[in-house]
Amino acid sequence: MAAICVVVWGSLLPADSPLLETVDRLQISDKVCHFCAYVLLSLLAATAQKTRRRSVFAALLMGVLGLALEILQGFTPTRSMDLVDAMASWLGVACGMLLGLALVRTATALEER
Repeated sequence: MAAICVVVWGSLLPADSPLLETVDRLQISDKVCHFCAYVLLSLLAATAQKTRRRSVFAALLMGVLGLALEILQGFTPTRSMDLVDAMASWLGVACGMLLGLALVRTATALEER
């Protein structure tokens, strides 16, 4: 839950906030930030569930969150909605979900030994 709060907060901060200005100085593409944030969110969501179906659903909800935040950015005065950011987020969701499913499957196989 804390990771979701951090992503929501960071996504809706004004563009001229000290935190976002610091991130800009690091010269890390915001697409990379989107990808990494949503890998983490979907990985955590997928591994926290008891069934494969719930894991996929929870991870996909993180993508819906990303899309909703991207739309909300369009209503803020210093941010803008960006389709490429949304695509980077969804790519992160897919990678995090696949990684999470693989980790759960591996952990389950090890427990059965």
